[in-house]
Amino acid sequence: MAKEGDYNLMIAEIKMPKMDGVELLEKIKLAKPNLPVIMVSAFANYDTVDLLKKLGAYEHIWKPYDLELVQEVVNNAISLKAS
Repeated sequence: MAKEGDYNLMIAEIKMPKMDGVELLEKIKLAKPNLPVIMVSAFANYDTVDLLKKLGAYEHIWKPYDLELVQEVVNNAISLKAS
């Protein structure tokens, strides 16, 4: 979907059944290097979060998340994409 669509932002979970968030992020960044990707998880550790940042994640948000924080991060990511 990332290859074919024109998206302003992607939000993805780190723990998924068929592919983990690290692998997903790597694939997204190959297909769309400028697409901001926000990763979310309740189970990530700090090493994983550091790896996600190195791979190009815009931000990681811990669950349960504060909706105001999510809105701020999303707005900032979209603003970066637009500029």
